Amino acid sequence: MDLLDALTEAVRVVRRVTAGLAADRCSRAEWERRLTVFVELEKLAGFGKASAAARVADADGLAALCGSSVGRAREVLAAGRALTASPVLAEAMADGQVSVDQASEIARTMTVAPGAVDELVEVARTGSLQTLRDRARRVRVDAEDPDDLRRRRHQARRVRHWIGELGMVHLDAALEPHVSAPIVERLERAARHRARRLGAGDSDG
Repeated sequence: MDLLDALTEAVRVVRRVTAGLAADRCSRAEWERRLTVFVELEKLAGFGKASAAARVADADGLAALCGSSVGRAREVLAAGRALTASPVLAEAMADGQVSVDQASEIARTMTVAPGAVDELVEVARTGSLQTLRDRARRVRVDAEDPDDLRRRRHQARRVRHWIGELGMVHLDAALEPHVSAPIVERLERAARHRARRLGAGDSDG
């Protein structure tokens, strides 16, 4: 049996297994075990999809095939292309330890800090996607020329506000760290103070 035949048979098996899944009644423990298996299947399928897509697909075509956004398709393609450049990442994905979302974040970072791949793969194996994103962002920032980084941050500044449907003020801002830090600290301090008052039984607005 060649690879395509094996994959086709695997799809048939999964389809048979999932045919009555929505109506199946079993224990919570059994659903938890099933969830773990389905997550592993999803990661393995993601590895195969990214590997194949990087060789034959474009973002628009992949989005149409998968029923996803073009942006999401670009992330899958980036992950697939990174596999050929990083055997460590390819091995982790092939083993079901790293998802496509994690791989695309690593691929994004590889372009500016290729030496960080091993570290980021380990973070992906053991942590959440948000933990990986936070670490990868720090790696990318550290890899930038300080003068270029300051210039890019300065140019990217923005503040926007508008009135929402309920008459409330909405804010959207991108501020440099030295500007935003005291603002965030003040907001968090006010939130903690409010939480303490509510915990003490003060329900006044």
